[in-house]
Amino acid sequence: MTIDEITVPGWAPTDAVIAAEQALIGSVIQSRIAAETVAETVQPADFYKSRHRLVFEAVVSLIDRGADVDPVSVLAELTRQGTVTKVGAGPALMDLMARAGTAAWEYAATVVRDDAIRRGVAEVGPLIGQLVASRNFDLDRDVDMIRQRLDKATARVTGTDLCTIGDAVTARLEALENQAPVEFVEAPYTDLQMLLAGLRPGQLVIIGARPSVGKSVIGMDIARNAAIRLKYRTLFFSLEMQAAELADRVLAAEAQVTLDRIRDNNLTDADWDRIAAKHDRILQAPLVVDDTPHCSLGRIRARLRGMSRTDPARLVIVDYMGLMEAPKADSRERQVAELSRGLKLLAKEFEVPIVALSQLNRESTKRTDRRPAMSELRDSGAVEQDADIVILLHREDAYDKESPRAGEMDLLVEKNRNGATGTIVVVFQGHYSRAMDMAKEWSPSGALS
Repeated sequence: MTIDEITVPGWAPTDAVIAAEQALIGSVIQSRIAAETVAETVQPADFYKSRHRLVFEAVVSLIDRGADVDPVSVLAELTRQGTVTKVGAGPALMDLMARAGTAAWEYAATVVRDDAIRRGVAEVGPLIGQLVASRNFDLDRDVDMIRQRLDKATARVTGTDLCTIGDAVTARLEALENQAPVEFVEAPYTDLQMLLAGLRPGQLVIIGARPSVGKSVIGMDIARNAAIRLKYRTLFFSLEMQAAELADRVLAAEAQVTLDRIRDNNLTDADWDRIAAKHDRILQAPLVVDDTPHCSLGRIRARLRGMSRTDPARLVIVDYMGLMEAPKADSRERQVAELSRGLKLLAKEFEVPIVALSQLNRESTKRTDRRPAMSELRDSGAVEQDADIVILLHREDAYDKESPRAGEMDLLVEKNRNGATGTIVVVFQGHYSRAMDMAKEWSPSGALS
């Protein structure tokens, strides 16, 4: 087998593609303008013939160094790289130059790129066969791997064009002039909304607290506010509670029926009336729950990708990050770092705010006031680095039942990448599994009272 016979079995290019490669290489070794333009469309790995790939790599190297691109400089670069004999030296370049006029190089570049994408997609086929035939086939992990390979193979088809900062500023000014609505998910508490100006697409929001302080309550408040009041499609990953337990909490919070009576199946006629009054709005809420205990970054990505084809999610809640299946790493700290980075990348990829709940370590319990600090996010300092917003929860009555501030919860906004920080105080109603504004029934509009 020669160096030019490497191929995807059964998917070799046609003679027309090979001719396009020859015409393209013949053009770029004679013109820096052609070379620079083609380099925006074609990559060295796109060439089927390895000698064409090596020549193009030499051309790209010259472009990167700002050197002239001509037959002499290309031959010299091939010699420097030690690949000149593999491409056939000077006679081979002369032959390619003679073929330069057989096709317009812009058209030839498109032909070469498109066939490379075709071969890349074809390579996924054998991978699919191997994965589904394996006894260790994992639906979430392996299907997501297949999708990633397809996404990678077709990235240049589905990707977006680059823009200058001038383009971005112009678009932003036009939006401001036209008073285009700003896309965000409103926070459930008035003062928190004023401080954060909403949860924005691409943001990673971390909510941290010690156990039993109220992380899940705040996470569900955010989800209910988005899904029930705003009618935004919300994806809730519950690693700690089953869907039935979440249903109990939603019913308690919405209908103002104590959670213990729902759990104990001890409802009064008045309770049933309150539930009936909220029944329809709960059923119609676009709140999607995934209570699979083995949740990974791949599973979240797969869910978001599946939803994006029909009705994309506007908000994601993960309760909680410490229970997620972490990527393999040499330490727990590194695993958590990979999780936080992965969540941030997912938020950007799918343009959705992701709210991840996280436990704090025990350091705050050693202090007199027990107020948490951002450095106490469990297992990794990378979490606070990756997050756009960090909110820590504190309740004095979690440690002192006789506290004069019993029934109050502090939301300590310790990090806000795009705004101010501060402390928000809300009323904590654990018996209803909810929190609410101090001065108002619920939200700015009072719709969730």
